[in-house]
Amino acid sequence: MAMLLQVALPLLAAVSWGWELNENDDSLAKIIEGCEWTSRQNVISEILLDRYRKYAMYNFFLLDDVCAVHEWNKNLKEPEFSENNEAEDKSPTSAQNTQEHIPGNNFPPPAASNPPVNSSCAKSAKDFFICLSNQLGDPTLNAMLLDNLEVACDPRFSPVSAIQKRNSKYVSKQKFYSWGGKRNNPNVFYPWGGKRNTGRVHRQPKVVIRNPFHAWGGKRNQKDDNVF
Repeated sequence: MAMLLQVALPLLAAVSWGWELNENDDSLAKIIEGCEWTSRQNVISEILLDRYRKYAMYNFFLLDDVCAVHEWNKNLKEPEFSENNEAEDKSPTSAQNTQEHIPGNNFPPPAASNPPVNSSCAKSAKDFFICLSNQLGDPTLNAMLLDNLEVACDPRFSPVSAIQKRNSKYVSKQKFYSWGGKRNNPNVFYPWGGKRNTGRVHRQPKVVIRNPFHAWGGKRNQKDDNVF
C-alpha cells in the first residue's frame, strides 16, 4: 500500500501538472525556458512538489475527524503535568519506556513513536497525519496542514466568535467613540452588557443656578424687589 501511494501520488501530480501546463503554456514555458538545465529541473520539481502538497492536503481534509488532529497537536504543545503523571514518571516502568531505542538495546522502542501500519493509515485523520509525517518527512506540508487545521477547528477563527465580540451582551459600552469623541451617556449599560433602567442612587441631585439675566438681556426681578 505504501509503495502504491508513493508511486501513484507523484504520477497524479505529474498528470495534473501536464494538464495545467497545456493551459498555462505561455507563463510556465517562459519560466522554464529562461533557466539552465539544472535550474529547469529545480523549477519543475518545485511546481510538482507544491501541487503534490495541495493534493495531499485536499485528501486529508476530506476526512471527518480532522479536528481531532488539531486537539491532539495542541495537547502535545501544552502537556498537562499532574501528581499522577509525576508519580508515573518516577516509576521504573515509565523510565524503561521513555528510554531511547538504541541498536543492540534490549528495551523495545516506545509504542507512541511507532508509526502506524499501512493498513491503519486510513482509519482516522490522526493515523493519516502520522503516516504523512513519517513516510514523507516534509516539514512544509506539516506546517500547511497544522495552519489550515487551526483556521478550520479553532473557535477563535469561527464567524460565531466574531458576532459575539460585537454583541453588547459580551462587550460593555465604550466611553469613547471610535473617532475619539466622548459619549454623553457612559452609564447607560452595565459592565456585563445589561441596560440600566434607573439612575444611580448615590448620584447627587442636579443644582440649577438661576441666571440673573433674561435670554433677551434684561435683568430678572426677585420677589423682594431687589434689583441686581
